[in-house]
Amino acid sequence: MFNLEEKLAEATENTPEPEKNLELPNPTGQYIIWRFLKDVFSVIILAVIIALLLKTFVLDSRIIPTGSMIPTINAGDRVIFLKLPYKLGKMPARSDVMVFFSEEELIKDDDIIKRVIGLPGDTVAIIDGVVYINGEVLSEPYVNERRKKDFAQVSVPAECCFMMGDNRNHSYDSTMWEYPFVPFSAIKGRVWLRYWPIKHFGLVK
Repeated sequence: MFNLEEKLAEATENTPEPEKNLELPNPTGQYIIWRFLKDVFSVIILAVIIALLLKTFVLDSRIIPTGSMIPTINAGDRVIFLKLPYKLGKMPARSDVMVFFSEEELIKDDDIIKRVIGLPGDTVAIIDGVVYINGEVLSEPYVNERRKKDFAQVSVPAECCFMMGDNRNHSYDSTMWEYPFVPFSAIKGRVWLRYWPIKHFGLVK
């Protein structure tokens, strides 16, 4: 015989109790600090990786060690030079200020900064302080003082440059080297920006 009361009692017993509200654990101060340090460390690692990639492939900086590029750049100035275009095979242009290395004994351990004067196929000569390229006078508004010594004409070979400092009488450059030419393969980049001292901040031309 069906007993309504017994069935209701049985249903009540089998009904699961409602779940209590679950409380999320309250983060401790130590956990919060650890998460913060983890985030900071991740940002630092990413920044270091980006900086290394930029320094290796895109741009770099140098401190100018001498006055050979006065008045354009002074000793102690800090400059940024562009690397990527020349890694991709860009050819230097006349009057560009370049960073390169040399096999000359006196300077082979240093990065050198000079201006491109002669390009492949050019003839270069200096007479009475005036630079002649292919028999024509080279306009040089960046020079304050002409070179005192003449320089006999040379022909710039393929894939090479003829380099000179703007401070003509105080620059150890192509006019004095045993081998007066800089191979394109020795060029590291073009000086682009002077960022120190701040009062001289600007593009290098």
